[in-house]
Amino acid sequence: MDNFKLSIQDQIRHMKTKGIKFNVTSESSARIFLSDNNYYFKIKAYAKNYVKDQNGQYVNLEFAYLKELSTIDMHLRRFIIRMTRDIEHTLKTKLLRDCTNNHREDGYKIVRDFLCSHSDVRQRIESKKSTSYTSDLVEKFRNRYAIWNIVEILTFGDFVLLYKFYYSTYPSVHSYDDLLFAVKSIRNGAAHSNCIINTLRTPYSVAISPNYRLSTLCGYIHGIGASGLKTKLQNPVIHDFVAMLYLFHLTSFSSDLKRYAFEDLKFLLTDRIIRNKQYFTNNIHISTTYEFITKIVDFLSAESI
Repeated sequence: MDNFKLSIQDQIRHMKTKGIKFNVTSESSARIFLSDNNYYFKIKAYAKNYVKDQNGQYVNLEFAYLKELSTIDMHLRRFIIRMTRDIEHTLKTKLLRDCTNNHREDGYKIVRDFLCSHSDVRQRIESKKSTSYTSDLVEKFRNRYAIWNIVEILTFGDFVLLYKFYYSTYPSVHSYDDLLFAVKSIRNGAAHSNCIINTLRTPYSVAISPNYRLSTLCGYIHGIGASGLKTKLQNPVIHDFVAMLYLFHLTSFSSDLKRYAFEDLKFLLTDRIIRNKQYFTNNIHISTTYEFITKIVDFLSAESI
């Protein structure tokens, strides 16, 4: 039935047939929310965090819980976009600094080699000639890109490819490229307004092998047990969110920027996210994820002072 067009009222009826209740948020309020604030397909996605009984009915699931998760997710996506934007700027600064100090590289050769190895990137750059805000740069430098102008043209995903290509050519212990795919993934999810916290119980993909650097980090944090650590970091979304936090911590040159970012995240965790914490007391997947992330943020925040 999810594949058929439903009126707002039909959507509510369908949720009720699945065991979703409207005791906290009334049906009339839910109709307004589904009409003006969010849409059924996205709201329903957060039900993945809840179990069903043998009859296919959700257990103890209120529409209000789904509504609250969608709102929390919005705030998290905004924070992710902000933090990954800062990471991108910092990594560009680091890459250009390292290239400037590299006497074996003139800034042009690395780009020529990169574009020869990634013809698809060249094609994506060419497609920006008439539609992009960087079309003037494409037109001006298209036959002779240097690393300092091409970073202004590349998408974040293509910049990650260039970043990895540079440090595979000129290895550095401070390249952090092992965290970049995770950060790119969560950044893209947030930028495209995908749901972030709808798979805390059942991930979209199979469990992943946690990044060694992240496992080591969490091993230093008091209160994170080995079993809980393994379980949480095997979830791709949780893993990628922690990777973003840690990469920001490792690469941010500005102590003020780092402190303000973690202060804002701590405020989000201790204010808006727990405003209706009673909704999630009995959901172990949501509550334990909150505790896990809070411990990591507290640790990195203290390290940033």
